Amino acid sequence: MSQTLELTFAAIDQLKLEGGVETLIVFAGEELALSHATHGMLGAAGGLVKRAAATAKFKGKTSSAMDLLAPADLPVGRLVVAGAAPAKKPTPGAPALDYVAMGGHAMGKANGAASVTMVFDLSEWRGDPAIAAAEFAMGVQLRAYQFDLYKTKKK
Repeated sequence: MSQTLELTFAAIDQLKLEGGVETLIVFAGEELALSHATHGMLGAAGGLVKRAAATAKFKGKTSSAMDLLAPADLPVGRLVVAGAAPAKKPTPGAPALDYVAMGGHAMGKANGAASVTMVFDLSEWRGDPAIAAAEFAMGVQLRAYQFDLYKTKKK
C-alpha cells in the first residue's frame, strides 16, 4: 500500500523545528544566497552551512544539494541545502527556475524520511510566489507518487 503524503503550508515565522522534524530542506541561490527568513531560522547553524559548502564546493546550482547529518545548533536530524540558482542561459521558452523540478528534486532528497519540513523561501523570486508554490507542491507530489497496485504485498 502506498504511503499518504500530507502537504501543509505555513508562514516561516510559525514554523517550529523542535520535536520530531527528522529532515529539514532549505534552498540556497547562487553562491549560497539564503533568504533573510531562512538565514534567521538557521541562526548559528548558518556558519556551519557556509563551512560545509566550502568543503563540498557547493555553489547552489539548481538540481544540486548538500546534506548535513545532525547539524550542531539545529534541532533536526538532517539538514539538506538544495540549490535554487536560476539558469544562466535557460532554453528558449523555458522558465529561469523550474519550480516543478525543484519540488521533485527536494522530495527525492527526502529519502523516505517520515517527517520532512521544506522551507520554500527563495532569496530571488521569479514571478508570482503563489504560482511558484503550487508548482513546487505539484513536483513534490509527482515525485512521491508510487504505483504499487500490482506489486506483491509485504507481510
